[in-house]
Amino acid sequence: MPARSELDKTDLRLLGALHSRRAELLVADDGRLHRLAKRAGLGARVVTPWDTLAWLDSLAGRPRELLVAEAELPAVLADAALARMLAEECEPFDPYLAVRLEAVGSRMLVASEAGATIAIGLLVPEAGGLTLAALASADSARGHRALEPIIAAALTTARRLRIGLTALVPPHQDHALLLLDQLAFERRGCDRHGREIFCHALDDAAARPAAAEQAWLLPLDAASHDRFAPEPAGTTQTELLHADLGAQTLGSPIRKQLLRTSSSCEPSGGDLLLLFHQRAADQIRFTSITAAARVTRVQQAHDLPELLALTAGRDGASMTRQREMLDAGKVSVIDLYWLGRLARPLVLSALIERGIIGSTPAGALRLEPDALHRLAPELVLA
Repeated sequence: MPARSELDKTDLRLLGALHSRRAELLVADDGRLHRLAKRAGLGARVVTPWDTLAWLDSLAGRPRELLVAEAELPAVLADAALARMLAEECEPFDPYLAVRLEAVGSRMLVASEAGATIAIGLLVPEAGGLTLAALASADSARGHRALEPIIAAALTTARRLRIGLTALVPPHQDHALLLLDQLAFERRGCDRHGREIFCHALDDAAARPAAAEQAWLLPLDAASHDRFAPEPAGTTQTELLHADLGAQTLGSPIRKQLLRTSSSCEPSGGDLLLLFHQRAADQIRFTSITAAARVTRVQQAHDLPELLALTAGRDGASMTRQREMLDAGKVSVIDLYWLGRLARPLVLSALIERGIIGSTPAGALRLEPDALHRLAPELVLA
């Protein structure tokens, strides 16, 4: 579209700087600019101030802890920050919000950091499914980091109830709209109050690769495993994992990144990753497959600026750790779509006894088609 104002021209200059590599990253709060960058294929290189600050802390080796919990209604409305988010971001677009807050079965999901409320989501049971009737973040916390764990917790709740999830988002919440698009929600037009309607169909709770793609076993050390899967463990997993129950959360980002030294044998887009934790002193002796994710993209970084550009805005490895990995060679940045924990951990020693695998792999191991076929009935998500 032609530039019709000085704002349009400025946005185009900024995107042009990204396209020509005169700038590697752009930090911007303006949702319109994020939307334009996504349409131009540059969305991963435009990040919000909030996501950038959390990323910088992560690079410095001081990752922030974001927790998602369910708060009691209506007592939770005494929280001034939460009440303000509802009044400013949600209530003007929903005249029935007060009724929904008092409805039987309504649940409030709250994301907090250092004791401060930074994002909320209101889940309401309605005919035919579950509705995320309110979704908002604090002005200072715009971006995917605060909202994505709320959406993940809502999807997990819908899966547990075996129903689909609908999200209603006002048109001015650009970051939430972009995020739902990226998380495989389908747009279904607008409701009579002007909110965008997003739908996520009920999945079949099975972990499988994309059509004609492969499956891999991938080991994670205990610290990486707990960072990737901080959600509350089921009764079969509390005996397996040592994680502090008080530090667990209802949700974590659905899109995750994994950094590994590049090799000639590694997964590609569409492949299924079955993650197992390596042995640690504070875990019981069994090494088990506990979670599944699908690979969305694999990219290689040859130097630190390139690696930083590929991991911008994500909580992950410290800069010290990234330098150590680069010293060993190229680093593969594996983007994942998190499918979730398995309903029942699969002990690797049992898989060896059944002949599905030959031994416990030290690195990524591609499963043969017959092994995947035999394992498929047990790859049920919690």
